[in-house]
Amino acid sequence: FPSHDIAVARGFNGRSAGPDFGQFDVDQGRLYNLRALSVTGTGATVYWTAPDATTASTLEYGTSATPGTGTRVVDTPTSRFRSVTLTGLTGSTVYHTRVYCGSYIAGQFRTN
Repeated sequence: FPSHDIAVARGFNGRSAGPDFGQFDVDQGRLYNLRALSVTGTGATVYWTAPDATTASTLEYGTSATPGTGTRVVDTPTSRFRSVTLTGLTGSTVYHTRVYCGSYIAGQFRTN
């Protein structure tokens, strides 16, 4: 798949989605619209929409798909629309992402 495309996403109930993070199940009304944009060989910006503007979300990312094994970053909530810029990534590598905030959403992207 192209380096900036999302390969898979899973919603709160674990059902698979299409190739774009914006297409997964949102019937739980929690986290949605997870996307990796501005992907380069060494970085990416991950965006998502949180359930509210005040609850912190945790982004976990890494090369393993196993939950709990990646690097975690807690965001500073200022609105429902969140983003974290990742730097120091390795080129031509698949990174798995998971965002937690009550429920979770997950997917992966590949650096250039």
